[in-house]
Amino acid sequence: MNTKYIDKVVFLTIFFSVSGLISGQKIDEYRFDNGQLPPLDHAVSSKVQFNGYTNHWHNSYDAWYRYGNLFKMAVSDLEKTILQSKVDIAEDMGIPGLIMQEGFLSILFSGSYTTLEQPDPDQLEKALSEGNVLVFLDPGSKAGEMVTSKLPADWEWPRKLKSHQYGAPGLTRADLFQLENGENNLFVVSSPDAKIRRELGEQIENTEHILQKYNLHKGWFGAETLLKSVTCTKGHPLEVIGTGMNEGNSWFIFSGYMDFLAKDELDEWMKDVGL
Repeated sequence: MNTKYIDKVVFLTIFFSVSGLISGQKIDEYRFDNGQLPPLDHAVSSKVQFNGYTNHWHNSYDAWYRYGNLFKMAVSDLEKTILQSKVDIAEDMGIPGLIMQEGFLSILFSGSYTTLEQPDPDQLEKALSEGNVLVFLDPGSKAGEMVTSKLPADWEWPRKLKSHQYGAPGLTRADLFQLENGENNLFVVSSPDAKIRRELGEQIENTEHILQKYNLHKGWFGAETLLKSVTCTKGHPLEVIGTGMNEGNSWFIFSGYMDFLAKDELDEWMKDVGL
């Protein structure tokens, strides 16, 4: 067969095939291809932690987020920041190695208890058979080893933070935790330092005395509004009060520029809502 004839047939076959494909591309057959790219799927995040000294000690835990090289923000790691605040409070108390189980004092003060200092296991078990016990122990003692062995693995969370307090030489631990058996509770104050155990005992005693004598209420002192003036502060006094109540406040003292002029109005509003 003639080669030129074959080439012509092949050419015409391809041409009409392509022409058919082109003519088959109807606009009605096109669809919007989603197009919405979830931003979080394309954001780049990095965990950034700094435990060290510049002109003061830092313990910062942040997550950095970047998107498209145009957007960048830093957000505190909420869990680690809350845990670090507990370590900072312990340091402010002068016992940087203090770890206290949440609810320890609240449950302790909710009922009666017997206090023991460095008992042996038999003495401790005898006291527990009679009710709740607050015990002060050296973790190296026999009874101390028995109760501290009950602590969960995640009790050592401060070391995982790598905060500067736990990198300091000579750090002395003080662990306050609760063990329970039915309705009986064992409240443990554990530290190898007798002086720290004594200080914690005094703190517990003083705290219980204050709570028995006073009702504690959180509030805002020096709140401001712009009800009677034009300033760059929050607006209506009820808005300020509502915001504060969301944070657990039960009293407010307004001492803004012209807030004294709203005294009678505020008094009436409080009566209206029964506060």
